[in-house]
Amino acid sequence: MDKDVVSAKLFLIIPLFMPLILASAELLDIFCPNDSGSYTLYSPFENNLKQLLESLPSNTSVTGFYHTSIGDNPYTVYGQALCRGDVNSTVCQTCIWNASQEILTQCKSEDAMIWFELCQVRYSYQMFISLMDYTVKYLNNLGQNSSDPVLAVHYNEVLAYLFNNISTEASNDPSKRMFVTGEIKLSTETIYGLVQCTRDIPEDDCNSCLLSALRDFETCCFSLRGGTLLSRNCNMRFEAYQFYSASSLILTYPSSEGYYSLKRRNRMVVVITCVPLLVLAVLGGSCAVYHRRKKRTQPGLLCVQEDPADRPTMTSVAVLLGNESVPLPEPKHPALAISRLIQIDQLSAANPSVNELTLSNVSPR
Repeated sequence: MDKDVVSAKLFLIIPLFMPLILASAELLDIFCPNDSGSYTLYSPFENNLKQLLESLPSNTSVTGFYHTSIGDNPYTVYGQALCRGDVNSTVCQTCIWNASQEILTQCKSEDAMIWFELCQVRYSYQMFISLMDYTVKYLNNLGQNSSDPVLAVHYNEVLAYLFNNISTEASNDPSKRMFVTGEIKLSTETIYGLVQCTRDIPEDDCNSCLLSALRDFETCCFSLRGGTLLSRNCNMRFEAYQFYSASSLILTYPSSEGYYSLKRRNRMVVVITCVPLLVLAVLGGSCAVYHRRKKRTQPGLLCVQEDPADRPTMTSVAVLLGNESVPLPEPKHPALAISRLIQIDQLSAANPSVNELTLSNVSPR
């Protein structure tokens, strides 16, 4: 094949892999605990560690996951490596090699772990394979979320819905190799999420690890625009842009629980709260009017009492009319009362009225 053609093809292909190659060299965090003890230079432990780290890149690139041990007690070294599920073998091998060199240079402890953007490497003097050990080591929080409290609540609900679904898929579907990505629409934007477990732990432990990570995520990062959570056995990340190259599980949040439903519920709460307040205001106003009218009419009724002793003096009347807080005595029934009575049998009489105009019934005192 012509060299110019090969060069042209490489020129077109290499840029496609450049983002992954660059990401494979991005160090996220490193864990070198002081309490685990340090190995000495040129010791049997160091020799076994170097052999283990040299074996990881090529073996891990086959399936994206690998664990092994080298040496005899008390110098046995246990090691494990994991590549992100959406990278090819070349990128995986490069990332594991970079991570192995970095952890060998920076750590002298007998138990250490390192996380890169696309892979992670761990070694220890203790046997940890197939054991779930959840310890958060890295949190990356980017950007502030919406200041609208209703939208912020809805954002958190949608994010939890996304992670619950892809976590279930990762821990229950063996074909996924404990790696699942997903996306979900939120108004005018899309949220992208990723979860992954090390494949040496059982499915139940993977699910437990991701649930613990989700609880930490809800505490630290759900109010933000993106975040990454790393632990020894599981990882979790979300962004407002697509940061992976794998096919996604496309999810739709139930519309009945959506943002506008929350808005409607809030409006209903406002209406339900305001209606009783309005009724109370009307009743309060009516009572006030009633008491004011009673305050004006009762002094007049007291002044026409049959017994003069029951009638107030003019000074008392002035006090009653001028002071709302003075209690009013109840007036007695007036001395003269005129009522109109219409007997039913009178309506059928031949001549119900003397003057042919009205129906009269005189009741003497």
